[in-house]
Amino acid sequence: MREGSAQGEAAGLTTTIFFRRKYMEIFQQVLSQKTLDEVTTELNDKIYEQCWRSSQLTWDSELLIGNMGSVSMTKLSDTTYDLVMNDIASKIPKADDLILQYFVWHPGAGIAMHNDENYAFGGTIYLTSIEVNYGGFFIWEESTDDYRIYVPEFNSMVINKEQKRHMVVPVSLDSKIKRYTIQIFAAKS
Repeated sequence: MREGSAQGEAAGLTTTIFFRRKYMEIFQQVLSQKTLDEVTTELNDKIYEQCWRSSQLTWDSELLIGNMGSVSMTKLSDTTYDLVMNDIASKIPKADDLILQYFVWHPGAGIAMHNDENYAFGGTIYLTSIEVNYGGFFIWEESTDDYRIYVPEFNSMVINKEQKRHMVVPVSLDSKIKRYTIQIFAAKS
């Protein structure tokens, strides 16, 4: 369901605001091909490095409710960070201190309902599309008893501007699709 759309120009990209609600914005085609190529190369290289943390070891137990799998996380390199920021800067709220991390969502992995209260805002760039039968979709609480679902599309981005409660439905145990994202966290000032 398309709530509204608008065109914007940044870093040579034409980006569509696919969905705008009071608390969430969803953008399509957020990263340029050059940035996507760099992200893909870096992520594929990092898969073989010993630089990953696990959600099962580092997340609070409340975030793991209903999730049997693990999310692996690692930071972007400075070069890739700069490329991504160049592409998304005009689409996100201003912030002094941003953390960008790759997340690999393994089968059974998700995150329980939470609000990212420790951050000024959060966001996700989807590096893969998701098929509904395989889970991994994004749910947020628009208002009391009003939940919305977004089935992630490749190269789209969700921005949670005001710490609204949200979750990721666990990825199916038999999913043939890898769920890769870049997570964006803005430190509170």
